[in-house]
Amino acid sequence: MGFGYLFFGAVLWINPLLSAYTEWAAYLFMLAGNNKLAFYNRGFRCSRIAAVSGLLLSFLRLIPTAAEEFGLYAFSEGILYPIISTAVLLNAAVYVVFLMIGIFQIAGETGLEKLKTKAVYRAGLHTLVILFETVVSLGILENAAGDGSMTVILFAKIFVKILVALLVFSCYRMICLEGEEEMSRKESRFAFVNRLNEHFDRKEEENLELARREREERRKKKQQTRRK
Repeated sequence: MGFGYLFFGAVLWINPLLSAYTEWAAYLFMLAGNNKLAFYNRGFRCSRIAAVSGLLLSFLRLIPTAAEEFGLYAFSEGILYPIISTAVLLNAAVYVVFLMIGIFQIAGETGLEKLKTKAVYRAGLHTLVILFETVVSLGILENAAGDGSMTVILFAKIFVKILVALLVFSCYRMICLEGEEEMSRKESRFAFVNRLNEHFDRKEEENLELARREREERRKKKQQTRRK
């Protein structure tokens, strides 16, 4: 269930319009997932720490944002707004980097090379988008916030977060964690859900078979190299 919690949190995290009100829930689910995965490698342990700080920062942003909605406090006009907003952005970058490191490590242990490559790309793309948003929001680049830059950043963030969520879902489908080997899937009352599960099960078996073949090929190449 570790990757299941992570996936649900990642889906909540995609929300671009009400993120100030929903980000805490996303981090809560992702923290639950990280708690279950922290046992496996350092990447997940570090991302768990970033999830905790993300949860605290999201609450720190939620309270003054809600107060501003009720006319109690002009949060967006005060000095705290850029500080908290920048901290939220940078923490998100750190969280995704460590999460991708965790996925990279566990995918390597299970022989899923494609997931390792995707984790590297996702980490790099998300970091670039966040750093560019930070530079623009702080006004470091003169006039960078104009000409639709923030709109481009918004769609870029949505796109990259979708990629992160899809990668987590791939891990959920393809990586069987210790203790989950004998767990059977409950049949759904909806036929289309059962068909979808069957489709993903077939894809999972194909990917696992491909991973086994790749491991076998690497083993044979190592043996041939030693003989030479």
